[in-house]
Amino acid sequence: MWCERGDSNPHALRRWILSPVRLPIPPPSLSADSKTFDPSILLAPASSLVPRLGMAIDHYENFPVGSVLLPRRLRHPTAVIYAFARSADDIADEGDDPPPVRLERLRHYHGQLQRIAAGEMPTEALFDALAQITRQHDLPPQLFYDLIDAFSQDVVKKRYADYSELLDYCRRSANPIGRLMLRLFQRDNERNCADADRICTSLQLINFWQDVAIDHKKGRIYLPQD
Repeated sequence: MWCERGDSNPHALRRWILSPVRLPIPPPSLSADSKTFDPSILLAPASSLVPRLGMAIDHYENFPVGSVLLPRRLRHPTAVIYAFARSADDIADEGDDPPPVRLERLRHYHGQLQRIAAGEMPTEALFDALAQITRQHDLPPQLFYDLIDAFSQDVVKKRYADYSELLDYCRRSANPIGRLMLRLFQRDNERNCADADRICTSLQLINFWQDVAIDHKKGRIYLPQD
């Protein structure tokens, strides 16, 4: 495209290649059991999704999920994984639900994961899509369990005693995403997984340091107490 336009500016080419496809994030009110939810529509332009689902695109953690460099065959499974993780994380973080309600909603997610692992097909749209990509790409169920475990921990744990305790949280809250992406690309060997864990943990820590004020308002402090 850069050459066809006759653009001789290499910076313009870099901006085009790295330009992200931004996926809108469902607000907490959009529950996973909505019969009208279709994860594939997350790949549509944000402007077309707002009137159809009322989905918010100004979420404070909105970030690029895919780019033009992501193979087309992996865009749908990536969107489904993102929808699962984002919606589960928002159960723990967003809205005014009391802790028991949040934990119960996350237990529902865990239960649906168990159904998928048992070979059953969930009736809820999000989990049905998750079951399909899990079987198609042989995604390890434990990585999804780890995410739910970390999000549930956010509901009840507000402080971390030391750095090692914080790293254990990152192992479950961030590292599974890197490993799931490696599995999609069929590159999840031991060395790549170790590198991905370091990258994902680093990104999680960076997120903590930039969101200290936001987390403090929620009663959480991720700075190790020691």
